[in-house]
Amino acid sequence: MTRTATSVDEEDDSGMTSPTSTIQERQEQEKAVAQRRGDEHEQQLDDQWHDIPDSPSAAGTTSVQTTHTGLRKARRKLSVVSENVLVDGIQDIHLDETLNIGGDKGSVLPCLVSAYAGKSQKGFAPYHSRKKNQDALIMAEEPHTSTLFFCVLDGHGEFGELVSGFFQRELARNLFAHDCFEHDPRRAFVEVLTALEKALLRDTKVDTDFSGTTMSAVLLRGDRMLVFNCGDSRVTVGVKEEPSTPTAATSTAAVAREGNNSSSSSISKPTPTKISSFLSRRSLSLSSSKAATAPPLLKATALSIDHKPDIPSEKARILAAGGRVFAVRYDDGVDGPQRVWLGHIDAPGLAMSRSLGDAVAHSVGVSSEPEVFEYTLDPKKEVFLILATDGLWEFCSDGEVVTMVGRARDPQDAVEGLIKEATARWLREEQVVDDTTVCVAFLGDWKK
Repeated sequence: MTRTATSVDEEDDSGMTSPTSTIQERQEQEKAVAQRRGDEHEQQLDDQWHDIPDSPSAAGTTSVQTTHTGLRKARRKLSVVSENVLVDGIQDIHLDETLNIGGDKGSVLPCLVSAYAGKSQKGFAPYHSRKKNQDALIMAEEPHTSTLFFCVLDGHGEFGELVSGFFQRELARNLFAHDCFEHDPRRAFVEVLTALEKALLRDTKVDTDFSGTTMSAVLLRGDRMLVFNCGDSRVTVGVKEEPSTPTAATSTAAVAREGNNSSSSSISKPTPTKISSFLSRRSLSLSSSKAATAPPLLKATALSIDHKPDIPSEKARILAAGGRVFAVRYDDGVDGPQRVWLGHIDAPGLAMSRSLGDAVAHSVGVSSEPEVFEYTLDPKKEVFLILATDGLWEFCSDGEVVTMVGRARDPQDAVEGLIKEATARWLREEQVVDDTTVCVAFLGDWKK
């Protein structure tokens, strides 16, 4: 079993917006703050947070009072300018190769993952030259229980990179040390996540009033898998289906092409389970019959649910807590995404209904409780996993992503290809690029 990981800083992602200030005002504020703080204070902050993934950003605006077409489009997704003046940097994640099935190096974990890779890349915003990567990536192993842990985090707000970085630094080691991790990892994860968020909210060094992160995570042990989701990052699996008839076999190429235009409406959506033990099973397999000569078809199955404010159950919770849910309409007639607002003030404008941190948004019903899903993997059908922040999912459907991964040589090739494609689509649609973090794991004999 092999793994590789890289992290390249390249732009800001924000799920937050404020409809009262203009981009020009924010730019002027940023310059003034930079002059006031000076290089010495910047270095002090860098030293203080040297072990947290480098990246500041995002406290925003939905105004389109600008003469630049690119900025007018950009504000729909990422129109945020940070006052944080930390200098951009590059952080590489160097992970030793410790898992090799069939090899003689390192430990061997008896699970279905044969190889995996991940990458976190900063995006780009033309109005924010100091933008930093607010995403974070975790890929960790616990040899005693033969468990693999993957997690992607998508920070947002002024100090979103500090929030995602905190969980990147603390989550795995506290999870593996929990008393229940061996026999009940589901309970261990939920308890650790809750405790860490409380500790973060108490930390006066990080302002979490309007900053937070999403989180999608996977625990793999043997053929059992737990998926935890809080926010709008996502976990998806590629499922292999054998054509059952000659007609189906001849249509393989057509189906593959169709996958590039598939929408999430054709993707199976999971239902949260209330199972309290990781030893319980929930089958993920899809029924199919084998065709000896036909190549496999790949179908995408989403394993988590994006937590958006307009989901009826999520919206009901927010309204019951005194919040409001609506989208901002810009002066060109385009509606932005549905956002969460306080009952009496147009803030914070959070574009997801669950997150970690975001103290102000949580006062009006935004939840930090993760949804938990449990599955049993069949390596003859489930052939690879994909975890990614919404930098990937914004303009790429599950079907398209699975098709691209299916063509890749290995997980590293898959990760690089997905990020490259996501970047191209962001530039084509918005003239900005969101931070994008992707983790891909090959299962069983896929591409061996």
